[in-house]
Amino acid sequence: LGQDGKKLTVTKLASGNDPIRPWEEALVDSIVSDSGSGVIDDYDSTLATTWTEAYKGLLEEARKSGRRNAEGGKPDQKWNFLAFTGISMFGLGVLLGVFGSANITAVLIPAGLGCLIGFGLARLITPRTETVQSAQFLAKVEGLKKVLGTDTSESRREFAHKLGLPDIAIFATMLPYAVIFDLNEAWSQGFPDLTPEELRRYGFFAENAYIWSYLVSDFGRGIRTATTPPSRSSSSGFSGGGAGGGGGSW
Repeated sequence: LGQDGKKLTVTKLASGNDPIRPWEEALVDSIVSDSGSGVIDDYDSTLATTWTEAYKGLLEEARKSGRRNAEGGKPDQKWNFLAFTGISMFGLGVLLGVFGSANITAVLIPAGLGCLIGFGLARLITPRTETVQSAQFLAKVEGLKKVLGTDTSESRREFAHKLGLPDIAIFATMLPYAVIFDLNEAWSQGFPDLTPEELRRYGFFAENAYIWSYLVSDFGRGIRTATTPPSRSSSSGFSGGGAGGGGGSW
């Protein structure tokens, strides 16, 4: 990555060798030209299409593996009968109260409210519909997020002790995860002593780790700009649209 004002230059150095290599290559190849480099600036329809297809492909792979469960945030039981009963009793109580049946109303309205409260509590405490794979995956993700964002200096020492890797290798290995969690700046702050030579050895062309984290943030903003079609605004002509977020449960 390189930067010239708001323009980001991407140079392809080598191909990956992990399971997400096809998506990485497709994304990089949609940016770079035959010369092996390209510029991210304004909206790029080719990049936007590749980005969307890669996103859908990765989601499908996660679903097939069991790590993704789109229904995982929903309760095992909906308890809709409690809501229906509560609304019916409350409505009937109000209706009978209008016609003077005060005694029955005094019973139905509290009972209806009780059913509605029970419905809300049941929805809260009912176990979620996570599969074993998706629950384990989410637990690992949350654990890694906590490790990367709590105390980076302590995390650095722990990784060094458990993995036996040099500091630059730990920084480079965990940086992609920090970027995903929007913790790249916090993670980079834990490595203030990395030298430019160490960074370049792992493909990071910057004076220090913190400057690189800024470049990564700019890259994220550049990708959002390049993959979001400009939308017409009634008050100010053309303006860049915001990046669409995925709703629902993982």
